[in-house]
Amino acid sequence: MRVEQIYDFAAGFYDYLFGRAFQQGRERSTDRINARAEEGAKILEVGLGTGLSLPLYRSDLQITGVDISEKMLDRARRRVESQCAGNKIRIVNMDATDLQFEDNSFDFVVAMYVASVVPDPAAFLSEISRVCKVRGEVIVVNHFASSNRFVRAFERLLAGLESVIGFKSDFPLEEVLNFSDFQLIRSERVNAFRYWHLLHFRNAPTPVAVPAPQLAYSSAMYGR
Repeated sequence: MRVEQIYDFAAGFYDYLFGRAFQQGRERSTDRINARAEEGAKILEVGLGTGLSLPLYRSDLQITGVDISEKMLDRARRRVESQCAGNKIRIVNMDATDLQFEDNSFDFVVAMYVASVVPDPAAFLSEISRVCKVRGEVIVVNHFASSNRFVRAFERLLAGLESVIGFKSDFPLEEVLNFSDFQLIRSERVNAFRYWHLLHFRNAPTPVAVPAPQLAYSSAMYGR
C-alpha cells in the first residue's frame, strides 16, 4: 500500500490518535520558529497532515503546507477556515521528495513526523535543504531507532509492517544527524516518554565549485 493511501485512510481518525500525543513536538517546533523568525518570514511545513500545527504559528508568517494525502489536506483546509481565518496560509498537495519550489524559497522548513514516512529519506533531506535559504533553519521532529536493545528489537519486528503502518519503526537517527548540508543547533527529546527527537539545524549546503574557464592558446597572446 502506498503512503498516500495509508494516510488517506487514516485521515478520519488521525487527530484522535496522534493529536494530543504528538502536540508537544508541534508546540516546541512552532515556538522556536515564532521566536526566531522575522516579520513576514516564509515557512514551509512538509508533511502538514491535517494541519494541527497551523493555529500555533504567528499570524504574520507566510505558511506553506504540503502533504501527499489529499484527504489529510482537506481537513487542514477546514481547520484554516475555522481556526486561522485571515492568516497567510497556502496548502498544496505535493511529494516531499520532489518539492515543486525554487531553490532558496523559504526562511524555515519544518518537517514533523514525516522523515520516517517518506520512501526515500535522502531525497527528502536534499529537497528540504534545496528549498530552504542558505543559513535558513530546518526543524525535524521524528521517532528514531532506540538505543535500548529491547526496544530496538521490538522496532525491528515492526519494521516488517512498514507497508501497513506507514512508517519505518527502525529509522536511524544518524541518517538525519549526519546529513552534510545541516549544522545542528540544538537537539531535544519531546512527547511521551521522551521517545521523539526535535532536531534544529542551520541549513549550510556546501557551495558547488565552479571550474575556472580554460583559456585557449593563441599566438597573439604571446606577441607572436
